[in-house]
Amino acid sequence: MQPSPSHILRPPDNALLPWWYSIPVYAVMLGAIVYLSPSVSPLIVIGGLVVLFVTAYYPEIPLVAFVFIGVTKPWVDENIALFQTIDYTVFLAVYLFALMFITRIRRRTDTLPSFANVLPVLFIFSLCLFIGVIYSSAPPYGFEKASRFFLFNILLFVATIVIIKDKNDIIRILAICVGLSFVFATIMLYEGVTHFLSGNVTEIIRMTILGANPISSARIFSLSFLILLVAAYYTENRRNKIILYLSSVYFLIALIVTNSRGPLLSTIAAVFIFALFLSDMKYKTIAMYFGLFFAAIISVFLFLPDFFTSRYEVLMAVDAAQQTVQGGEADTVGSRWMMWSMAFSGAFTSVWNFIIGHGTGSFASLFPFEGIRWYPHNIFAEIFYELGIIGLMIFLVHLGQISRYTRIIWEKTKRHSELRLITAIVTVIIIGAFMASLVSGDLTDNRYLWFQFGLIVALGRILLHKARLDPH
Repeated sequence: MQPSPSHILRPPDNALLPWWYSIPVYAVMLGAIVYLSPSVSPLIVIGGLVVLFVTAYYPEIPLVAFVFIGVTKPWVDENIALFQTIDYTVFLAVYLFALMFITRIRRRTDTLPSFANVLPVLFIFSLCLFIGVIYSSAPPYGFEKASRFFLFNILLFVATIVIIKDKNDIIRILAICVGLSFVFATIMLYEGVTHFLSGNVTEIIRMTILGANPISSARIFSLSFLILLVAAYYTENRRNKIILYLSSVYFLIALIVTNSRGPLLSTIAAVFIFALFLSDMKYKTIAMYFGLFFAAIISVFLFLPDFFTSRYEVLMAVDAAQQTVQGGEADTVGSRWMMWSMAFSGAFTSVWNFIIGHGTGSFASLFPFEGIRWYPHNIFAEIFYELGIIGLMIFLVHLGQISRYTRIIWEKTKRHSELRLITAIVTVIIIGAFMASLVSGDLTDNRYLWFQFGLIVALGRILLHKARLDPH
């Protein structure tokens, strides 16, 4: 008996590329790589063949790899010679686009209803970014920013919707996210313990994955923590519930030791919103869970050495090491307030600035440092300053569409218990990502937000398909 093609393990007969297609595809890819980088290592050749066959059965893997690119790219660029010639982000984007195209042909997934309203508004917003380059005070950076949003953010959004066919695809994606995060957390914590035992520590350590930006590392740990926490809440099996809660604590520790305060606060905010507004818990139960949650955080702080957590002690004060930028501190909580104030007040300097903004990427020109691309660390402040009220309103329309999708799906999944857990997880991780976009990153850094938008839109298509099959 043939296994169902929707099975979570994805049986071989559901591969995107049969083996007789894989050989010529691999030959073309290898030829292009050898032409661009003649000194390519034999390991790359072997590894490329393995990657091709794995992603033929699991296209979710390159999708998640693209989400995690902020963590992996620094290490890949430094250690794999091929990607010192070919940009890793562009390479992965092209590969993901090819998989998306093949998925559309092979699986014949009807994605049109999912794009009917959402994609046009997103394209209009992207067009505004390109128009903003024309009058930007930093046109090279503005063009790069607009291009990256169009090529990467929109690609991630569309690819997520196209690749997902059923609920098990979403489960696989979430499982891969947690699995990779576990590997990264283990590597990071192992390196931290090794440094600690060797005595090779500094006054303040911001632990990270493979030398990546600590904020990028913190975000993936936040993602996995929220996935496991919500899964634990909805799991009825007591044993599995305990395992999931304990596993979430592991990611909480990893999140804390990155010393990234914004992702930690946004994670706490997401948990609070879920408990208060989305769960069925009574206030006493919420109080009990939050007591346990904060007890876990406090326990982690007490357990960890001081140099792991010292940065949190100055959460509302100036850091020990200050960098002055136009009278503000460049790496402190105070710098966030300074940048937000500069962005919002700058939008009101003239009628035209209020309407169309200062231009894409122009916020960076406020700071007299070449090569440093500053941004307000708030997605609304960034859009308002650079694209004005027009760009902000278009973005709010797009955000409103996603919110409407989420609200409708939340109501409909009350009648589909098997989708309730997935809906709850996706909703909470969207909240967490959105809260994080209010305190860190720019439009392109927050591309994982559009990955999660894609998850909720794909979930809406799955529900629509179920309604057609079972109108009652």
